[in-house]
Amino acid sequence: MESTPLFTVGQEIATFLVSSGIVSKAWEESRLASNSEGFSLNEYEGVAYVAFPSFYEVEGFIADKNKYGEGNIQNDEIFFGCLEGNDGQPALVHQGALKLFQHIMENTDFQRKLQIYMDSKQRKLKPKPIVFVGHSLGGAVATLATLWALEKRLMQSSPFCITFGSPLVGDVKLVEAVGRENWANNFCHVVSQHDIVPRMLLAPFESISESLVAILPYWQGIIANDNEDEPDYFIQDACRTLLNNVLQYTHTVANYEIDSLMKLDGVNERSPYKPFGTYMFCSSEGAACIDNSEIILKMLHLTMQSHEKPSNEIVQDCFSEHIGYGSVLKNVIEKSTVGKSISSPGSESSYERGISLQLEAIGVGGQNYHARIFLQNGGNIENKLNKTLLI
Repeated sequence: MESTPLFTVGQEIATFLVSSGIVSKAWEESRLASNSEGFSLNEYEGVAYVAFPSFYEVEGFIADKNKYGEGNIQNDEIFFGCLEGNDGQPALVHQGALKLFQHIMENTDFQRKLQIYMDSKQRKLKPKPIVFVGHSLGGAVATLATLWALEKRLMQSSPFCITFGSPLVGDVKLVEAVGRENWANNFCHVVSQHDIVPRMLLAPFESISESLVAILPYWQGIIANDNEDEPDYFIQDACRTLLNNVLQYTHTVANYEIDSLMKLDGVNERSPYKPFGTYMFCSSEGAACIDNSEIILKMLHLTMQSHEKPSNEIVQDCFSEHIGYGSVLKNVIEKSTVGKSISSPGSESSYERGISLQLEAIGVGGQNYHARIFLQNGGNIENKLNKTLLI
């Protein structure tokens, strides 16, 4: 009998999430939150959506304490003991996102409104779900808010988090903590194929800050006015520079091996950030979900390596897709209603065809050798782990 890794059902999970309507509603709420001061809380069909605005101030993205903006998650009274690595050391998180969340906690009625909502629902027998949502840096804040709610055990039912184009949030210690607490399934991160922001913190600030100074106000204007103006040459050139610099570092991360440390700019170091939760990778061909942290890192690089588009179109896509998740989700929904076949060798097993279909859906192509190897190796590891747990 063929062994089938968990991620071969990635397309089915993506189809379920988008067809259920919850992801589209989460995107709608995240857009509406752009007019709020810190957050919004709205109930729809028995589900509470707590949404955070996109936060396009340069200071929010660029925290200048360390090379990558990382810092101790336990340096204030928001988070406590359980968010630490297996070695007992506290997790590191992006300090810009942490400061934004801390500001919301201290200067808005976030905690009071959430408590009022939970108290009113707890008086009824059936607990109601709460979904934290956010776009761009607001997605990172939504992730921290979900971790805060999970750590405090505030709710009868576990909160869920949906982000769109969110930068990475924490390091491997945070990944270990989330895995140890069994929280990974509470997070869904939607990433469009050429969106630059989910890959951005894989590069050090010194390589991206100048470009962000030009691009962030452009994004902020579009989100605020709901009107996409054509970017001028200055913005396009900044985006081209940002894309080239980020791709250079994502390549290093994607090809990093412990026993063969790669060098970049003479420094034996890579970004500390690691993904966790489920990543829904979207492309013009559909969508698929992956939940293995190392494979997600590699796919964040490979999904941007499009050989079917000229470079100027990829530059355009890398910032237009970041603010266009409404169109991205609409396309995924349309693709999910149409059966898809792939041109593949007749000798492919059902397992291999499953991998091919998933790679087609995320936009890297079913015959991409490196992507296939990553998925197959990841699947073998997961199968061995599952067998070990069953012994």
